[in-house]
Amino acid sequence: MMFEIMERSPLILAQIEAFDEWCKPWKTMLTVKVLGKRVGLGFMEQRFNSDWVKKDKIDVVDMNCNYFLVHFSDEEDYSHALLGDP
Repeated sequence: MMFEIMERSPLILAQIEAFDEWCKPWKTMLTVKVLGKRVGLGFMEQRFNSDWVKKDKIDVVDMNCNYFLVHFSDEEDYSHALLGDP
């Protein structure tokens, strides 16, 4: 059985430079899902800062349901969090 997906989103034409500029804030951002027990924003901010931040600062947003959005000011800190330990 085949399904056809109807595209209902608007089409926005943009120069590649404009698109890159729009995407820039998301390039050093991680979405984190905490498995197991429910934890609060304060605990996660403290944990992320102690485990991931080496150079600059991060901003953490509680997205509910144990999801957190973490924005890194420094690309090295972002890479460390994404690829390093823990």
